[in-house]
Amino acid sequence: MKRLGILTFHKSINYGAFMQMYSLYTRLKQDFPELEVEVIDYTSKRIQNKYSCNALTYIFSSVRELRKTSAVCVCKATLKNTYNVIFKRGFLKKRQTMRKAFNECLGYVKLSDKSFCTDNFTEVSEYISKRYDIVVVGSDCVWEFNNYPFPNIYFLHDVTGVKKLSYAACAQGILYKNLSEDQKKYLADSWRGFDYLGVRDTATEALVAEVDKTLDIRHNCDPTLFLDLSAVPVEMSRIREKFRQAGVDLNKPVIGLMGNEYVGKLCRDIVGNEYQIAAIYEENPYADFYINDLTPFEWSRCFSLFDFVFTNKFHGTIFSLKNNIPVFSFDYFAENSEYSNNGMTKLRDLYERIGLKGEFYHIGKKKYSEIEISELKELFSEQIKLQKETVLSDNLSEEAKEYTDFYNRLTNLWCF
Repeated sequence: MKRLGILTFHKSINYGAFMQMYSLYTRLKQDFPELEVEVIDYTSKRIQNKYSCNALTYIFSSVRELRKTSAVCVCKATLKNTYNVIFKRGFLKKRQTMRKAFNECLGYVKLSDKSFCTDNFTEVSEYISKRYDIVVVGSDCVWEFNNYPFPNIYFLHDVTGVKKLSYAACAQGILYKNLSEDQKKYLADSWRGFDYLGVRDTATEALVAEVDKTLDIRHNCDPTLFLDLSAVPVEMSRIREKFRQAGVDLNKPVIGLMGNEYVGKLCRDIVGNEYQIAAIYEENPYADFYINDLTPFEWSRCFSLFDFVFTNKFHGTIFSLKNNIPVFSFDYFAENSEYSNNGMTKLRDLYERIGLKGEFYHIGKKKYSEIEISELKELFSEQIKLQKETVLSDNLSEEAKEYTDFYNRLTNLWCF
């Protein structure tokens, strides 16, 4: 039996990253029973340190980035991490709880027989070359290297004798004009070695095309779009109980909050005290409650308990819509005019593809005027009334079909 390995972010304490991995893993197992599908158990040491439950490791996790960024940025990040550990009550304990919740779900995924946590990927490249017949890189921001070291394993540059495919890969924040000549050459050499180049968004497609205009680039949907929520191994009763233990009254309207403090303040300004606000993933000073012990599977379904969601997260947006819950998504990458042509961020790209940009997509700001808040209040009132009458998940169906092109290519490749 031929072996297929998925190389992505499966150990990040990030709900969206985990669920995109799980979605792609389960779909490939379903569609290609003739292949032995597993997730390559690799993570970068630099990123793993950022999710560490050890105080010192977490506090100084940005020091390794001194070679790539300014000392000022590293100092700011270190001070922020120090503040979290010292002044945010139970910060590390809550992180340990989340780590345990994530590990609980890893049991549903077959991992490679060897585990790697390193920024030196030579050994990993050799392992992949010997163990696998096919490697799929993605989904998510696997080609972003503002946070990861460069070069890194996700470009498969030194992997040989393997069919290489990317699925819905994203290079968020990487601009062609900022690349050195050596980086351009490395990327071009890497991508020319792929048997299929699937990307998730317009900005990544533009970047790859600028590096080498001869490359055949295909669009794929984020794998969470084709996930069958009803098949996720989770009990709604357990989720409800966790909400109740956190103090949430599920007999009253609940607003979901998955975002930064700016989103939290705006949420409170809009809904006032009429609604309960429950924060998930990260604590927020403007929320009434915080639920920090959800597993990724529980997180994917908990949106159904909300009447409305405020977020600045890509996958927070997707799972709100998949659960048929109206959402305001605030795009903070769009403030940076240099991010990509016409400000085409991954969030804006998603909304334009699914046709809901006018209702739910908003530019993220640190401060909103009274007029802007008033307009959002009116829009919020309109949308929350329509909740029971609109099937929002239907808007994702057409985009979910963008998996088909990848499926066809892999079908042709697996029997090589």
